[in-house]
Amino acid sequence: MLTDTDLVSRPCPCGNGEVETTISTPTQGPISSYSIRRAHRIKCADCDRQYVVDGNTIVSRTDLAAYRAANEQWSTAFRELNESSTAVEVRTALAAMLATFRTKNAAHDYLTKAGLNDATYSSFIREYTGANEYAAGLHPLDLPQLLRFLGHDSGPFEEKLQALEAIRRSTPSVQLVMQL
Repeated sequence: MLTDTDLVSRPCPCGNGEVETTISTPTQGPISSYSIRRAHRIKCADCDRQYVVDGNTIVSRTDLAAYRAANEQWSTAFRELNESSTAVEVRTALAAMLATFRTKNAAHDYLTKAGLNDATYSSFIREYTGANEYAAGLHPLDLPQLLRFLGHDSGPFEEKLQALEAIRRSTPSVQLVMQL
């Protein structure tokens, strides 16, 4: 594919160097925002040590590293919660319960009463592919409600969800230094 390449330079955050943007646009076929490629490069030693290009922005390296570490911690905790024995047991119990219903209408009514379904009946019928699939796709945030509906203690699971929320709230923000 043939492309036109443009080079745009602008001052870097400290003003002693520049940020170079290479824009590649196809010369054949339809042009859309998906076919235009942008590559950014910080051409200042001081700014390159302190900042990093993230998408179309320049952000602090330390902010981005802290954000990514906290996000990884949250993802790990979420995955552990989602795969915990309690979550597996609750999903198994729900799948067994849904399998006993002879019609999708009965499953829809049960899930609506349990507070796990807010879809209309016609939407539910289109999307419901079976008891096991529905139970497997149940979001961990819905599990305490299901535990209470099934008459189980949801306290320990809710404590884990609160810890997960605390991680999310403590995730540092990434300060935008420059929009490219």
